[in-house]
Amino acid sequence: TGEKLAAEINRYNGRIANYLEKEVINSKKHRLIENKIDNQLKDLGYVGLPIDINKEYLLSLIKDKKIPLIGCIGYDNGQAYNNNGDYVTECIVNTFESKKIIMLSEVGGYIKNGQIANMMNYQDLEKELENNQPKEGMGVKLGTIKRLFDKFKHDFTVQVSSPQNLHKELFTATGCGTYFYRG
Repeated sequence: TGEKLAAEINRYNGRIANYLEKEVINSKKHRLIENKIDNQLKDLGYVGLPIDINKEYLLSLIKDKKIPLIGCIGYDNGQAYNNNGDYVTECIVNTFESKKIIMLSEVGGYIKNGQIANMMNYQDLEKELENNQPKEGMGVKLGTIKRLFDKFKHDFTVQVSSPQNLHKELFTATGCGTYFYRG
């Protein structure tokens, strides 16, 4: 999807910086605890956890009026690792102390009672994580959003939308998807 997005932006005369041209994300190998009794670690192959972002490189792209399109591939001593996109987003937000982020999800927002929730404040987010145990990738996404709200005390918002509706999020007052706010 990154290549499609880059092609679309370039089609409208945007200046995309190739996200594979430089090692932007520093990662480490990710291992999961497989057996909680003896804390055995499970090898996940080439799955990584982002540690930090090459902030100076990204700022140089912005200064050159290029749009940095950042993928999920991170590196550790030349070894490439595939990082979860939500963790990469969290790493970027931590680096730049963003005030608003847009996270993309194929479902286009947080599904509650069979429908995409329009808004969710911090207290509702905490309750969802405690009571409903969101499934699959949405659990990681909501956990990431909660950690970001916990870290940043300034006015901070998150919008979860779909790639197909990104233009509505960017260019309309109401947006599209689920809007998370401190409230």
